[in-house]
Amino acid sequence: MTLVIVYWLVLFIYSIIMWKRQRTEASFLVYERKSGSFIVAMSLTSLVFGASSVFGLAGYAYTYNLNAIWWTLSGIIFLIILRMVFLSRLVDLKAYTISDTVSSVFGPKYKIITSALILISWIMILAVQIIAGGNILSMITGNRELSYILFCMIFFSYTFVTGQSGAIRTSWLQTFLMIIGIALLLWYVVSIYGTLPDKKVQLSFGFNNTFTPGFFLNIFIPVGLSYLFGPDIYSRIFTARNVKSAGRGIIAACVLITVISIMIVLIGVYSAPILGKVSVPDQIIPTLASMQFSGVLKSLILVLLISIPLSGADAMLANMATYLGKDIAGGIYTATTGRSSEKMSVILIRLSMIIISAAAVITALNSKSIIPTLLIAYKIFSVVVVPFIMVSMLSLKYNVKWENRALKIVLAVYTILSAGVVIAFEMKLISSSIQYLPLYLTGINISMFLALFLGMKLLHRK
Repeated sequence: MTLVIVYWLVLFIYSIIMWKRQRTEASFLVYERKSGSFIVAMSLTSLVFGASSVFGLAGYAYTYNLNAIWWTLSGIIFLIILRMVFLSRLVDLKAYTISDTVSSVFGPKYKIITSALILISWIMILAVQIIAGGNILSMITGNRELSYILFCMIFFSYTFVTGQSGAIRTSWLQTFLMIIGIALLLWYVVSIYGTLPDKKVQLSFGFNNTFTPGFFLNIFIPVGLSYLFGPDIYSRIFTARNVKSAGRGIIAACVLITVISIMIVLIGVYSAPILGKVSVPDQIIPTLASMQFSGVLKSLILVLLISIPLSGADAMLANMATYLGKDIAGGIYTATTGRSSEKMSVILIRLSMIIISAAAVITALNSKSIIPTLLIAYKIFSVVVVPFIMVSMLSLKYNVKWENRALKIVLAVYTILSAGVVIAFEMKLISSSIQYLPLYLTGINISMFLALFLGMKLLHRK
C-alpha cells in the first residue's frame, strides 16, 4: 500500500505545482487550448486505455481470440473519420463540451438535455474505471467496497483541484507506466507459454459460432460512434493548440493504440492455457500479476496496473463535471440570475465532481463486469445522443439552420423516449424478440436525423 500512496502523492503534487502556474477557467476546463501533438496523442491514448481497452480487452481476447481487437480497431477507424470530416470545425469552434455544438444549432435548452443524457451514459463508463482500479486495490486491501472508494479518492483528489489541466498534465506519465506494466505481463505470458508441454492456443480471426456478424456490429457501431462523437474524445481535441496539432496527435494516438491493443490481445489469448477456465475474464491481467510477482515487485506491478484505469478516470470525471456544473447547473444559474461568472462556474464544476464520484462508486458497486456495463452506456449514447451531435456537426459544417421549433421539440421528446426504451431493454424491464434492439434503434434514429438534415439543407438552398 505504501507504493500506492507514493504514486498518488507524485500525481497530486505534480498536478498542483503545474496548476499553480496558471489558474484560470480556461485552464481548468480546456488546458488553455495549448496542447501540442504529443500531449494530444498521450491524452487520447491514456483516455482510450482505461478499464475497457485493457482489462475488458484482455478478457474479450480470452473469450473471442484475435477478434477482440475489434474493440479498439472500431475506435481507430472512427477516429480517422473524425479527423477527416469534423476536426477542423471542432477546433475552430473553441467549445468547452460537445454539447456546445448542439447548442449552436438547436439552442441552449437542447444543450442541457444533451448534457443530461451524456451524463447518464458516461457515469456508467466512469464506474467501469472504478471497478477495474478497485479490483486491483482489493488485492492489497482485501476489501472490495473499501478499494472502490479508495481508488475513487485517488483520482478525485487531484482532479478536484486542477480539473482538465491535471488530467492532461499527468496523461503522459500514466501512459508510460501503463506500457511498462503491459510489456512486463506480455513477456511473462509468452515465456510461461513457451514452457508448457501441451500448447493449446490456436489463433483465429473472423466470424465463427461465437463471434457472429450481428455480434460484431453490436460492438463496431456503438463503440465506433463513441469515438466519432464521444464527449471524452472531444474534450481532448478541445485542448489542442490548433488543427495541425490535433490532427497529428490523433494519427500518433491511432498508432499507439494499435500497438498497445495487439500486446493486450496477445496477453489475453496466450493466458488461456496458463490460467485454464476463468470465471471472470476481466480479472485476467490482475490475476497474472498476482501469480508471477510477490513482495515489493508485486506491489510495483499493481501500481503500474492502477495507472491504467486512472488514465481514463480523471479525464472522465473532469469532463462529466463540466457537463453537470457548467452546461446544466451553470445554464440554470445564468437563466435564473441573468449573470455568468467564471468563479461560480468552477465552484459548480467542483461540486459536480463530488456528486458524480458518489454516483459512479454506487454504480460500480452494483455492476458485475466491465464490457457489458460499457456496452449499455455506449448503446444509450449511440441511440440518443449521437443523432443530435451528428446533425449539429453537419449543420455547422454546411451552415444549415433548424428554425422550426415544433420539429425540435418532437425530436427532443422522441430521443428521450428512445433512451427510456434502451434502458428498459438492457435492464430486462421489457422483453423483445429483436436481439439487437438498440442497434436497430441506432440505425433508425441516425437515418431519420440524416434525412431531416438533407431536407433542411435543400430548403436552405431554395
